[in-house]
Amino acid sequence: MNALYSLWSEGTSLRLARSSDRGASWTTVPVARGGDTLYFPYLIARGNGEFGMSWFSGLRTRVRANVAHVRFDERLADTLGAVPAHSYDFASFRRVDAGNIQRDTTNVTRERDTAGEYAALLFLRDGRLATVTTIQDSARQRYGFTFRPYRIE
Repeated sequence: MNALYSLWSEGTSLRLARSSDRGASWTTVPVARGGDTLYFPYLIARGNGEFGMSWFSGLRTRVRANVAHVRFDERLADTLGAVPAHSYDFASFRRVDAGNIQRDTTNVTRERDTAGEYAALLFLRDGRLATVTTIQDSARQRYGFTFRPYRIE
């Protein structure tokens, strides 16, 4: 498929573009739409028209990571409009101090947070897609990474 691809978000829409002429012209289709803000899109490609996509949606207490495994032909069919995606909670949190700047731990709310990171993707040998996300949870002293394999049809 000798082509360039780009995935980006525009508010509540996630869009994929394809160029077969080294970026001189592009075909663009929406791949996800929702009521929540979509951001930090990540794209990988394999073979002939197989893509892994990840993005975050929502803010504050509604933050979710989303993963999609998509196959399509060179035309980027307009019917692509709503890819099947798996949505999941992840393990990065931030502390939201309510009031006291001295960080009184009895008055702290925890919220999921992207930690400024993308949900990195990789294709596994068995055909599944996997994500790697950070763990940053200072309240529980948990740090590291999560690895989550998916079979998304």
